[in-house]
Amino acid sequence: MPTTSLRHGPAKSTLLTVVENFNVPPPAIKTLAAKVRAGFLARTANFSGDELATITASDLTLLFTLYDRYFFSSALARAVGGKLTFRVSDRMTRAGGKLRFYPAKIGSAFESFELVVSRRLLLENFSDKRPVEVNGVDCADRVSALQAIFEHELLHLVELHLLGHSRCKSAAFRERAKRLFGHLEVTHSLSTKGQTQRMQRLKSPVKVGDMVLFTYRGAELPGRVNRITKRATVLVESRLGSHYTDGKRYRKYYVPLARLEVVKEVRASVAKPWWLYLLECRGGMVYAGVAVDVVKRFVMHESGKGARFTRANPPLRILAAERFEGRSQAQKAEAKLKGLRKPQKLKWASLNPWKAAGPK
Repeated sequence: MPTTSLRHGPAKSTLLTVVENFNVPPPAIKTLAAKVRAGFLARTANFSGDELATITASDLTLLFTLYDRYFFSSALARAVGGKLTFRVSDRMTRAGGKLRFYPAKIGSAFESFELVVSRRLLLENFSDKRPVEVNGVDCADRVSALQAIFEHELLHLVELHLLGHSRCKSAAFRERAKRLFGHLEVTHSLSTKGQTQRMQRLKSPVKVGDMVLFTYRGAELPGRVNRITKRATVLVESRLGSHYTDGKRYRKYYVPLARLEVVKEVRASVAKPWWLYLLECRGGMVYAGVAVDVVKRFVMHESGKGARFTRANPPLRILAAERFEGRSQAQKAEAKLKGLRKPQKLKWASLNPWKAAGPK
């Protein structure tokens, strides 16, 4: 830690010396943090089963005592004196913790500090046993996350008390955080349930209109996603359901996004055939083209909306048509037919007369 021009009393000088001389290898830092954890779990009244059930200001006071003993040789408590209070917050949803600094004012003998930890963020994480990164450290449970948050705020306390300023994004803060506590970052990935649900909605492959499968009371049900909020509203066809505008009855199910499996729809549709047709036009001319609906296309030619050739040579009747399964096949046959001379086209027409072709 760089020296400061601030004038220190004995307690502050001792704390400054402790912080400056703290330089232990990472395994030793983990050992000290493990001692803090063991002491905390032995004395907190809020540990239930294998996890913290809640967090109180008394827990923060206990953590301060333990960190002061193992990391600061009891110098932090002597330097801060009675200037520090603790509080937990159920309203903080972004910051895991916060160190408030109240400078000395007229009528106030000294500055004061308040260390606040977000109870909401901690309690709304780890229910799924998923590790969460806090300050670059993987935290497997609420206690380890609480420690990482508390360590970060303790460093703010040290800097503010000794230097009068502290900024966690500064290079000096990052160096001290790494040297004292092994922190590699100054951020966390804790999130409230609402934030987690919003992220799930953004990342989820499920979209409104998708066909999905989900399990309800042991049965696998198919349905369509009608709406997505915190959960997906899925409509499942049922004779006991409510009437909808498509004339069918559906029952509503509210399903978490993680429980939905998007399925590809199998549409029972039959591809429409394409036809190569030949028209007899005014002046003894003939015209070849392709269409799905030959009669409709003939009407377009007749009204002058079909092709430039038929606008100049209006069609008189449909001479012939041949069915093909797809457009590309019909177009290839069209190209060959157009390459023939008129007698050959008429010979083709005699082999594929329109009446024998069918209605379309």
